[in-house]
Amino acid sequence: MLSDIELYQSQKQEFDVWRAEQDTKHGVPVLPFKQFSAAVLTAAHWPHSVVVKPQLPYDLKQCTSAYEEYSKLKFPHKALSWSFVAGTMILVYNKGKVNEIVCTTLQGLVLLLFNSTDALTLQDICTKLGMTEEHGRRILMSLTGSGQQSILEKSAEGERFRLYPEFASQYRRLTLPQPAHHEEAQTSLR
Repeated sequence: MLSDIELYQSQKQEFDVWRAEQDTKHGVPVLPFKQFSAAVLTAAHWPHSVVVKPQLPYDLKQCTSAYEEYSKLKFPHKALSWSFVAGTMILVYNKGKVNEIVCTTLQGLVLLLFNSTDALTLQDICTKLGMTEEHGRRILMSLTGSGQQSILEKSAEGERFRLYPEFASQYRRLTLPQPAHHEEAQTSLR
């Protein structure tokens, strides 16, 4: 485990150098995001988690494809698989005041859907991201929680979700709670 962490730090630097070389070579940025990193972990050394393979937005797909290209050049005999359950994403939310929202990758993917639409149902979210209703419920529960960390609002009928209009945080950086466990999510969103 410790060697994975040390290896990640050196690989991150090497990927940044490779990315800069590719940007220079092509004359345009390879990745749409200023910052992107992937931690490569040896599967045998870490606990197994639930496998969720969401449909990624175009920009994020470009990032994962670029990292896969780098990985194939650097480690041609190693297989790379993505674990979106274990990842972290930092989103910049700008509505009068700029907030950085630290969330899981799946929470971030759900929030990114609201860049292009005002309201979505659970079915819409699950269909667009290619995930099960169970995973969708868990993620939505963590985004519609109580208090200042409620980013999404559930309609009175409980069928549609939209960005919480009064969302505001006094903190520049806000960390969202992890999605609930299986049993909690099913009872809260019904």
